[in-house]
Amino acid sequence: MFKKFFNVFNIKKKIYYIPVMYSIFSLLFSFIISYIDYVFIQQVTIEFPVFFVTGIELGRTIFSTLIGALLTMITITFSTMLVVLTLYGSQLSPRAMQDFLEKKSTLQTLGYFSGVFIFSIVSLFFMKSSQVGALVLSPAIGVVAAVFCIFVFIYFINDVSKSIQVNLFIQALVDENLALIERKFEINEADNGITSVQPAGFEETIKTDPIAIESPASGFIQLYYEQRLFEFAKEKNVIINCEKKIGEHVLEGTVLISIYNADANFTANLDANVEYLLKSILIGDETNKYDDVELGLKKMVEIGVRALSPGVNDPSTAIYCIKNLGYLLGRIGERLDNKFYLNEEEQAILIVENTPFVKLLYQSFYQIRLYGASDLFVNIAIIEALTTIAKGNSKAIKNQIWEFGTYVIQSLDSTKLMDLDIDHLNDKIYQLALETNRNPSGLLMETKKKQIILS
Repeated sequence: MFKKFFNVFNIKKKIYYIPVMYSIFSLLFSFIISYIDYVFIQQVTIEFPVFFVTGIELGRTIFSTLIGALLTMITITFSTMLVVLTLYGSQLSPRAMQDFLEKKSTLQTLGYFSGVFIFSIVSLFFMKSSQVGALVLSPAIGVVAAVFCIFVFIYFINDVSKSIQVNLFIQALVDENLALIERKFEINEADNGITSVQPAGFEETIKTDPIAIESPASGFIQLYYEQRLFEFAKEKNVIINCEKKIGEHVLEGTVLISIYNADANFTANLDANVEYLLKSILIGDETNKYDDVELGLKKMVEIGVRALSPGVNDPSTAIYCIKNLGYLLGRIGERLDNKFYLNEEEQAILIVENTPFVKLLYQSFYQIRLYGASDLFVNIAIIEALTTIAKGNSKAIKNQIWEFGTYVIQSLDSTKLMDLDIDHLNDKIYQLALETNRNPSGLLMETKKKQIILS
């Protein structure tokens, strides 16, 4: 039952799902209308106005015209999608292409055009020359659907024009990731035996040699069915440690899970237990943006790095990415550290790995700092983002932020900065120091004018 549900859930995430559903519905609808035309048309003409029905010859002419027009519109839609995908891959991020392809508006447009095309060609097939003089309803439906195609196409063009605006894409990315962060935080904070604080004495419980469960295939870890793993750990009286994070790429043979405190009964049924556990982990060819917080951060980093490349040279977009990275990281803080599932005795029996906050900081800003090293405003934006992150977070997070800020500031070449640059930079350093409760004196830079006076 679980496997069947999983398969249905997985199919709904496929790109072809919506167009195929539209096409199947249109095929069935065309059969129904053709049956009405063939069997009940006399009754239909009584109930419907005359202008709703047409003769066979006119109907065949209408559908022949519609089929050619729809093929043209489908071709234009495909071409537009390919252009947008090329733009996403070259100027945004290769991982951003998935966002455009999975947009419901894009898939529904393609599905609607395909559906109207199928309806038209099937209806044309059922219009036999021997029925000359008969009246049919399907051409009128085809005309209405074709007129509606124009509005759908206009909506599609409008949606595409918004999709290629980088600021709107980044904002949509922020909203999507913020919703994911809040959802995960609500799960962690609910009174359900989940905590991000390592229980006392936990290290002592995992000193025994574990049973390592290896990945049966290469791919990205898309999802852990955590409740299923938790119930299994409680039933078997073992400790399960998920060694890899959601979104991490693993190779065949990589250790996915370590089992601690396994008894003789567990070992005796090891094959069945391993099979059950592997069914609780979803591994696929793509990352899962619906459960992977880091994926959204990576996309934003890649957009920022590409904006700093000589071919694009758009530091404003990079700074916009930095500000939004700071906003998202500020909402994450310590809230998404490792998850510990506790049993009735308050002992951790399931551990789900997450990336430590200090590593998220480094991954988010290292490349942007590296490629924007010569742009003072990019570095100032990073310091401002760190100040934003520090607001409202714990002392431990503030300490990590100050250490990372020190790393960023010390990487700057002060000899290439003018006095006005240094004054502006010192102001941002001072704000960061205030927010993290640190003394900025060791990082503040001296202007050249002051150096001359001192000498």
